[in-house]
Amino acid sequence: MVRKAILHEAGRLYQNWRSRLHEYYLKFETKDEALKHVPSDVNDSDWQFLVDYFSSPYFEIMSAKNKANKAKQLIKHTTGSKSFLATSYDARDPVTGTEPDMQTFWQLTHKRGNGEWIDEASKEINDKAAQQINEKRCQIEYSQEGGETNEEEIISTAFQTLVGKKSYVRGFGPFGAELRSSSSSSSNKIQQLQAELDAQKRETENARKECDEIRARLVEVESHLEDERLKRIELEARLLDRQNEMQEISCQVQNTIQAALSQYLPPKSEAETSTKNKRKIAELEAQLHEAEDVITDIRSELIKYRKDQES
Repeated sequence: MVRKAILHEAGRLYQNWRSRLHEYYLKFETKDEALKHVPSDVNDSDWQFLVDYFSSPYFEIMSAKNKANKAKQLIKHTTGSKSFLATSYDARDPVTGTEPDMQTFWQLTHKRGNGEWIDEASKEINDKAAQQINEKRCQIEYSQEGGETNEEEIISTAFQTLVGKKSYVRGFGPFGAELRSSSSSSSNKIQQLQAELDAQKRETENARKECDEIRARLVEVESHLEDERLKRIELEARLLDRQNEMQEISCQVQNTIQAALSQYLPPKSEAETSTKNKRKIAELEAQLHEAEDVITDIRSELIKYRKDQES
C-alpha cells in the first residue's frame, strides 16, 4: 500500500507540474512564440517536447473530453491540490495514530472551514449514509444473534454503497477504500511490522555478537601463531649456535690431531714408528670420528625440525 501511495502522489505532482506548464503555454498565441519563451525551471529539450505535446491533436481532443467530464461532476471537495492520502494522514488521532473513519473523512473533505457543506450533493450523501448507519446499528442491536458491532465496517459499507464500489470510492480516488481500512487491521499490521522489526534487531544483534566472537578467536589464533613463530626462531638460533659450536670443536680436534701427528711422527729418514706412537694416533683418530658423529646427529636433527616446521 505504501508503494501505491508513493506512486499515486508522484503522479499527482507530475500532473500538477504539467498543468502549470500548460497554463503558461496558453499565454502565447502561437506555437513558435511559446517556443521562444522557455520557462526558467525547464530545459530547452523538455519544453520543446511539452509544446509539441500541448499542440498535438491528441492532447486537444483529450483536453476537451476532460473539460466536459469535469463539468458533469456533481460532487466536489475542499482539499484542493492536497491528496486524500495526505488529508487522512494529517487527521490521525494524536494518541493512537488511527486515521478517521469514512464518515469523518467525508465531512473533512466536503465541508468548508465555516462548517458549511461545499454542495448539496455532498450533504445528501452524508445524510443518507448516517441514516443507513443508524438502521444497521438498530438491526444489530435487536438481532437475536447479537455479537459485537464493528462500527468502522458499518460506516465504510454505508458510504461504499452510496458513493462507489469497494475497490473505487467515488470522490476518494482509487485508494479511498484502502484508506478506510479498519483500525484493528491497521493495528495488527503495525504489530506485525513491529514484530518483524524486533526479530531483525535480534538477528542483527546475534550476528554482531557472533562476529565479535570470531574476531576474538582470530586475535587469539594470531597471538598463538606469533608465539610459535618466535619459539621457532629461537630454536633455530639455538640449533645454529650448536652447529657452529660443534664445527669449532671439530676444527680444534683436527688441529690437535695434526699437531700430535707432527710431534710424534718421525721424519721419513728415521726408523719405523714405535708401538706407543701408533696407539696415540689411534686414540686421536677415534676422538675425531666421535666428534664427526656428534656433528652428523645435530645436522640430522636440524633437518628434521625444519621439515616438521614446513609441513
